[in-house]
Amino acid sequence: MLIYRHLRFLHPSFTPNPALIGSLISIHTQEQASRRTLTYLLQEFATHHGVADQQAYHAVLHALSKQGDINGTQSVFLELSRVHGQPKHPKFYSPLIYAYARVADPEGAKSIFGLMESLGVERNTHCWNILLYAFVRADQPECALQLFQSMVTQGVVPDAHTFGTLMSIPSSSGDINEVMRVVQLAQQYNINVSYEMTAGVVHSHCLNDDPDAALQFAVASTGAMLGGSPIKMWNHILRYYAFRAEPEKLLRIQDQMKELGVVPDAMTYAAFMTALVIVGKTGEAARILRHLDIKKRLVASRFQYAIVLQGFLLEGNRDMGQVIYHEMLQRFPDVGPTARLAMLRLKGQISLEARGPSVADVSDYVAETLAEISVADRATNEPQRGIGRRRNVDAFPSVFVEDLIKLLVLKGRFKQAGYLLNRFSSLAQSAFLGLNPRSDKSITLLTARLAILKSQKAWNILEDTWTQILRLGVKFGQSIDVSTLSGTKSPNLAAESPTTTASQLAVNPTTILPEPETMSIPSFAEPWLLHNSSPNVWESKIIFPRRFILSAAITRYLSAMAEQKLFDKAVETVERLQTMGFALTSKNLNFYIQILLYSPNLEHTTLAFRLFEEKLLPNTPPWSVLARGKWKATDASERHTFVSASGLEKRKDVEKRRPDLLLPTYLTCVHLARILQQSQRLAELGKGDTAPLIALSQVAPGTFHFIRKIPHVPDRVQGILLRNTKIIRGDSLRHFGHQFKADRSGVLESQSPIDHVPVEKILSLNEDLGGFSSELNNDINGISSSDFIGWEEDHSARGTDKDLTVVAQIESFEDSDVAAKPIKPPPSEDSLINTSAQTVAQGERYEGQINRSYIYLDHKHRFESSVERSERIKNEEEKLMAVVHTMRSDVKHPRLMSHMRFGRPSLKAPARKVPTIGDRTNWGRSLYNPTSHPLESIALSAKSMREDQMEAIRCQANYGRTGKYKLIREINRGPPQRLERVNAPAGPYTRRSLYRAEDTGAPLDVKLAAKVDKMGPLPRSLLRGFTFNRMARQRQVFLRKWKEEERSKSWERRAQSEEAVFLGDQSQVYNALDETVEMNRAKAAAARVNEKERLQAQKLEAHKAESRRILKAYAPERERKQAEADLLAKEEVDDDDEKKKKNKKRSG
Repeated sequence: MLIYRHLRFLHPSFTPNPALIGSLISIHTQEQASRRTLTYLLQEFATHHGVADQQAYHAVLHALSKQGDINGTQSVFLELSRVHGQPKHPKFYSPLIYAYARVADPEGAKSIFGLMESLGVERNTHCWNILLYAFVRADQPECALQLFQSMVTQGVVPDAHTFGTLMSIPSSSGDINEVMRVVQLAQQYNINVSYEMTAGVVHSHCLNDDPDAALQFAVASTGAMLGGSPIKMWNHILRYYAFRAEPEKLLRIQDQMKELGVVPDAMTYAAFMTALVIVGKTGEAARILRHLDIKKRLVASRFQYAIVLQGFLLEGNRDMGQVIYHEMLQRFPDVGPTARLAMLRLKGQISLEARGPSVADVSDYVAETLAEISVADRATNEPQRGIGRRRNVDAFPSVFVEDLIKLLVLKGRFKQAGYLLNRFSSLAQSAFLGLNPRSDKSITLLTARLAILKSQKAWNILEDTWTQILRLGVKFGQSIDVSTLSGTKSPNLAAESPTTTASQLAVNPTTILPEPETMSIPSFAEPWLLHNSSPNVWESKIIFPRRFILSAAITRYLSAMAEQKLFDKAVETVERLQTMGFALTSKNLNFYIQILLYSPNLEHTTLAFRLFEEKLLPNTPPWSVLARGKWKATDASERHTFVSASGLEKRKDVEKRRPDLLLPTYLTCVHLARILQQSQRLAELGKGDTAPLIALSQVAPGTFHFIRKIPHVPDRVQGILLRNTKIIRGDSLRHFGHQFKADRSGVLESQSPIDHVPVEKILSLNEDLGGFSSELNNDINGISSSDFIGWEEDHSARGTDKDLTVVAQIESFEDSDVAAKPIKPPPSEDSLINTSAQTVAQGERYEGQINRSYIYLDHKHRFESSVERSERIKNEEEKLMAVVHTMRSDVKHPRLMSHMRFGRPSLKAPARKVPTIGDRTNWGRSLYNPTSHPLESIALSAKSMREDQMEAIRCQANYGRTGKYKLIREINRGPPQRLERVNAPAGPYTRRSLYRAEDTGAPLDVKLAAKVDKMGPLPRSLLRGFTFNRMARQRQVFLRKWKEEERSKSWERRAQSEEAVFLGDQSQVYNALDETVEMNRAKAAAARVNEKERLQAQKLEAHKAESRRILKAYAPERERKQAEADLLAKEEVDDDDEKKKKNKKRSG
């Protein structure tokens, strides 16, 4: 696109070939270009060739629908109908349905589907499949099954895509039995088993923690040679072992894939990178991605970059995380929601480490993210990191709000968390980014509301919220019965089952698992499930893969029960949840035991000890490991995952990878020790009997003996719980983690230090690098290609920057023709010392100065000695000398587009334009302000535009079927005035001259030649409007020409300055700089004058306001004095009148 625009700028009269513009449209639609780019290409097509053809419009419609851009799809469809008439083929309506389906809006998809029926457009299987996909994507499986029955009843024959969409309903939840039934149903309709179906079966096995069955099924399916590629099945298995940190099995599966001839794809390499990230080898993952991209195995995408970014942040290497994030900003126009989510969690972690409750930076970042994220981020099927098993359409943008709410709750800012929850509800109601109005009723957001209600002690509302969470858990956790579809058959299909070949029998899913068993929900759950009137709810149960769906909510609810001292209700709730099929994670069970130990009832204490004995004690490590927050397998045979050399793992990491493995925490064990200590003290003082100790030792003998061996550790936990100490002075100092050194090369940037020199130091770079020996001071043309290839192979074999030593570089040059010089005598010792000092000074200029003072050694709690200081400075000087020699070596080698040493160059990608929603400094505050609704206003405007465009489509369809000739302008009256006229492509004819004939099959010239009855003279108002419009058009033409002239002048000035620099004449550059400086000075002076005038105006206005305030303040006093003066004047007048009367009487 850049080359095309430059070509059009240099040659305005050039008319591009239709095939050229068509190729550009095809390329940009495949790359998911923006609406602005695609409509610009349509406009170019129409400008040069009259009108874009229907194929181009269909490609643009399809690309915009995949992005979920409903407004753009409707706008292009309206333009298509305006230019080519109302389309009758269903391929032009399917993008409209698909755009609604991508954002999980089945109601909008149904409206387009009904419009096709009213227009008489055939609704083929493809359209039915898209509508079915819309219901599945909106988590409405019952409606999807009813639609399938309606589809078959109306005689529409389902295809493989239909059953693939149906299979995604049970496959996403891991319901293997229902997956088998869908496969059986597909075989009843003569649908051959494909790799897409077998991938659903493999995925279900993985979700059920049965990788052996998944692997067996994948091997059999690959050998059967079904339709398509089997790589998706193997990727599911690879991802399963990657997230469980089992690299040995991952490599074994890779060998099986090679034996079976399975070709890997980008997701396969992403699975291996994920495994390396989880085991703490993110640097290796980055090097793999670099090798694959430079060797043209794949193109590094945002997803692979996000894996590396999250890996570095999980390891605590924040510097490398910043390096990777800035590299993504350079290479991608939009870094994607995953990278933003990773940086948000980094900011949240920094906020937690900082003192004080301030979350201003995190709030600003969330507000900025909500403004930058687009509908395409929700509609994309590209996998994202950091959202678990949630889909993009469900996770974004709520995951950003959820993380901020968690941070606010941890900081104790419950009031702001409540404001933020209400704000997200407002966004959902306004259809922000196509959100469903029920998006704020997710399990995660309702769980956050539990914490807020607990802080407010609103127990009744808390119970209602827990009921909603339980209903959602049952809705998403129960099995969806698809057996009712087995009796629904198409009337034109044979009743008997199809014949099955031997290869299909080998992979027939029905031969692997037995028939599904019927399960029911106990009667106590009925009051919580009154929202569903279907009798199937009472017969269903939570399936195995969804047993941990309420883990976070259970902890919040148990905490509320403990706050109210309702220990009996907490025990009853846990038993009921386990009966329904829900399971407790390690965090749930540890917290459950801790609250039971605060109960005064001995039965609850005994229950806590028994639970620890049965579920936690078998996986309990020694006290030395437990106190450090680590975990160590009790037996070597239980080590299913990757462990370090010491055999220790972080307990939290193990809990995330294996939620079914119940591990104890150090806090739980200290709580148990507190109970034993209290019971023993009461028995020794004679205030109680020894029955509690005896009961605990009999119920949990292993736990009793383990807890009694607790070591004395001077930490805060034991000090508060066991020794009742308020302030702990014996806590050990915090040990900082490993200090990482950032690699500025990132993933695909250059590994040479010469490419990372700061801009302000580039001028001195040529002088510094030109001061080395004459053997290396040769022109670059003196190096042969064979010498360069040998250097490349040598350095690529060595691997990282650490191996790029001075010796290796000198050896690489000694093998070339450049080193074939007469041998000079060795330099003197003084010259070597001077050269070394000069080299060290140059290295400090680019890499930073060496700290030559005595530094404090944290691990030894003292300052370093003089010997240690000298050794440290010597090592750092050697490193700087190596860096300088490396720079001198790298500057002599040519640069290629892709090279293992110098990386792959990139231009700075244009940043996405952020909508203006007010003052940028107050974005974070606006999230908590109930009166500020900038995002809602934008969302409501887009929603109104979408509704207006939909009404325009209906009006256009209705008017096109009535009347002989109708003006397009008359058809688009009212609502179409609010369409996006800026982004809509402009045809070669104005709207005044476009007419529509009744016969839609008429050629374009017939439609344009159609006339209307001659109208009478126009009124003066219209003539005046026409004159004004003509003047506006003339003004636009003048402005356009002026802009083109200014642009050409700027290009000429730039070319002259570049030519002057190239020829060595710096005078023009200096003159330009002087002019720029003078211009800046003039602007600064004008700004100072304006600022002075503004300040004077402000002072005058303040003086006037103060005067008004004073006058207002003294108004009552002034009125009183005026009243007294009036009274005195009146009295004087009365006295004068009396005197006059007396004088008259005397005179009379």
